[in-house]
Amino acid sequence: MAIARFELLHGVADGQEVEIAGRYERWSPDLAPPGQVPVSARVVLDDGIGVLIGRYREPESRRPDDELVRLAGARVRVAGRFSSGRAFPGPGPMPGLWTGGGPQIVEVERVELIEPAIASAPVARPEPTPVAQHEPMAMPAPPPPLPAILPLPVRPPARLTVGTVARRSLAGGRSRLVVAAPIAAAIAAGGGVALILRARHLALSTEYDIALVLAGGVLAFFATQMVAVSLLAARELRWLAALPWPFDAESYLAQLGAERSYSTLRVDVELAAPVADRAALVDARRLGRASLGWPHAHVVSIQSPRVMTDVTINRGIRPRYDNAAVHRWFRRCELAVIRPLAATCGIRAVAAYIEP
Repeated sequence: MAIARFELLHGVADGQEVEIAGRYERWSPDLAPPGQVPVSARVVLDDGIGVLIGRYREPESRRPDDELVRLAGARVRVAGRFSSGRAFPGPGPMPGLWTGGGPQIVEVERVELIEPAIASAPVARPEPTPVAQHEPMAMPAPPPPLPAILPLPVRPPARLTVGTVARRSLAGGRSRLVVAAPIAAAIAAGGGVALILRARHLALSTEYDIALVLAGGVLAFFATQMVAVSLLAARELRWLAALPWPFDAESYLAQLGAERSYSTLRVDVELAAPVADRAALVDARRLGRASLGWPHAHVVSIQSPRVMTDVTINRGIRPRYDNAAVHRWFRRCELAVIRPLAATCGIRAVAAYIEP
């Protein structure tokens, strides 16, 4: 059965064969040269989210013109492999032009017609009666909105849930509170146990006294660490839920939970309208070692430097991963770049992709 809602794709893995059903749409006409058919397409699912249609299994540099013209506005079924992010750098009107960073159906097997497009008949309008008095000039109709580039979340999640690695990432990994507070609690608990033993004259053998003091310190250490991590993670979840622009926080948290030795974060920001002076829009001094690109007329892509996420000290034990450095960089990027962009020209959507 073909998938018709985007939420049903959350359980589909990259590379899995899948069928989707929705309205066929010639996508981003501003990518096509003047007078030519747009070169890409997407399927708009029942909940309004578009999924890009990638290349066929046989190499194609663009969508076939007859398919773009014949299926525009029709309900179709597309079969192929699912890709949650950018799988190919094209197709586009020129080699290497990026056509989007959202979900795609790649290595397409077939595009089947389910229901043809319904052409609405023109509405008959009565001829206006000539009048002698002067009539005010009608205001021109507003221009149609620009086509969406990044996938927009349907609605903000009511409650965000995280796994162990994502919780450590939100808590800052080895931050001062996560490390210093448990150590202080362990010292205080161990000292407290020693004072109690001495005050009540419960001195046993030296070995038993030391064991009780250590046990009290260890219990206090882990209990305090759990509380500190939970408090910091809850604070970051509230921050994600309160972001003033559309952002898929659930997808971002799922990516934070992945275990890998190195990570790079790419943040794509779709502006409300194209900008003419791109150089003056973003202050390069705020980017630090990050890189900046413009894959589309109104999409700016910011990529972080590669950071280590394996925080194991001893190589003899199982690696302990967190993406705390990635999340801290996203925090700085939001403050230094995304927030000024929103104040200057407006933001339609933001998408984050954590890549190895």
